[in-house]
Amino acid sequence: MPIIDYEFQVNGATFSYKFWDEGLCHTHHMEEKPIRDQVWDIRDGMYVVDMGAGCGDYTLTAIRRGAHRVYAFEPFPDTFELLRRNVILNKWQDRCVLSSLAISSSDNDERIDPKTFTLSKTGLPIRATTLDNFIEWLSIPPPQLDWIKIDIETYEIEAAHGMVKTVRKYKPKILIEIHGPNTIEQFLAIIDANYQAESLANYINSGTNSHWLCTKRT
Repeated sequence: MPIIDYEFQVNGATFSYKFWDEGLCHTHHMEEKPIRDQVWDIRDGMYVVDMGAGCGDYTLTAIRRGAHRVYAFEPFPDTFELLRRNVILNKWQDRCVLSSLAISSSDNDERIDPKTFTLSKTGLPIRATTLDNFIEWLSIPPPQLDWIKIDIETYEIEAAHGMVKTVRKYKPKILIEIHGPNTIEQFLAIIDANYQAESLANYINSGTNSHWLCTKRT
């Protein structure tokens, strides 16, 4: 598996990090590059949650842009291992907390088919917690949670039920991919009615899914 140097620009300056060039990870990495480059506005000292971190494209970009700490969640073992290797490859272990937990509406154990992302009696065993419980356990003082990124393959509504306290306490920006049949309206109604969503369709063509930037109304 080759290593590539991934480059991006911020305000005319070029930044880079190293990335294991694994097929599906690389494809996803490049598809969402416009969002990471132009919308994922991470600045020095920020705290970030990456739900569904995959191989680490958003996690690594956040750290390279100056995030103080990234909490990255990836429940599938093979993908988690690539995420771990990518963080180590760039020597950023001190700025990234990796967890193999899934984020859901409660603390529970499930079995999920890694191909369809549906519940299955023969699927991979997955342990889940809520973001509220995890953040409370970390004792992060407000307002030190600036961004939450969510890409968890149709489970975003379940996750929303377990992150209401966190969103209302810290008021972070939220970058989310909504997978059909879920809707952004469902998500906002759960987390906080005072949040608004901006479509990112101009940055990416994601088929039946949709990408949104959610922010607290001023």
